[in-house]
Amino acid sequence: MTSHRVLISGAGIAGSTAAYWLARYGWCVSMVEFSSGTRSSGAPVDVRAEALQIVSAMGLLPDLRAAATTAARTMIINSRGVAIAQLAAQNSVARGTSLAEVEVARPELARILLSSVGDVELRTDDSIAAMEQDATGVDVTFDSGLQRRFDLVIGADGMPISRIALPRWWYGRIALVGDAASAASLLSNGSTRAIIGARTLARELTATDDHAVALRRYQQAHQSRTAKAWQVRLAARLLVPATALGISSRNRVLQAAGLRERALRTLTPA
Repeated sequence: MTSHRVLISGAGIAGSTAAYWLARYGWCVSMVEFSSGTRSSGAPVDVRAEALQIVSAMGLLPDLRAAATTAARTMIINSRGVAIAQLAAQNSVARGTSLAEVEVARPELARILLSSVGDVELRTDDSIAAMEQDATGVDVTFDSGLQRRFDLVIGADGMPISRIALPRWWYGRIALVGDAASAASLLSNGSTRAIIGARTLARELTATDDHAVALRRYQQAHQSRTAKAWQVRLAARLLVPATALGISSRNRVLQAAGLRERALRTLTPA
C-alpha cells in the first residue's frame, strides 16, 4: 500500500503483536482500547512453537520468562467449592523448566506485548462507534465523537466480536485477527495462535500494496493453524458440559484419574 494508516481495535495479545510488527515495518499505527487497564482473564496460557520465536524476535523472551508461572496441580471443584479431583502437573511447562514453551498469566502476556509497541498512538477508554468504508479507506467514528480516516481497520477485540469461527476474516479494508477471527481455544493455545496470526497479517500487508491480496494470503496462511469448529465444540462439551449429567460424568472421570495418579505415586519408589 502507498499509504500506511491503520487502526487496530483492541490492545490485547493479537492487537499488540500486530501493532508492533506493522509499526516496525513503517506503518502509522493507531490503537483503540475500550478499557483503561488490563481486561484479559487471569488464566495462564502457553506461548509455544512459532509464537515463542516471534516474541523472541520482539526482544520479549526474557520478560516472558521472568513473568512465567508454574502450576503444581489442576484442581476441580464442585458447586459447593469442594475439591473432587486433583491432577498433578506432569510436563516441563507446568514445572517451569521447558525451553520450548513459556506459561504466563494472560494479563501479563498482554501487558508485556503492549509495552513493546513503541511509537504507536493508543486511545484508551474509547471504542469504535461506526465505520464506513469506500475504495480508498475507512471513515471511523469513535464513541468519544472523534472522527478519523484510515487505510485499514483491524479488529482484535477478541470474543466480544466473534463467538464462532468465521468463514472469512476480512471484508474490504476491515480485517480480523486473533479470537475476533477464529473461534476461541479451550486448550490454552489461543494466545499462541493470536501471536502467529498477527505476525502473519503484518507480514502479508507489508509484502504487497494490494490489501485484498494481502488479506486473502493472510487467511490462507493462518487458517490451517486454527482449530476446526468441530474440535472447539467437542472440547467445550467435554470440558464444560452443558447438563448436570455431563458434569457428573466428567467429575467421575476426573476423580478416577486422580485416584489412579495417587495410587501410582504410592507404588513408585522415591
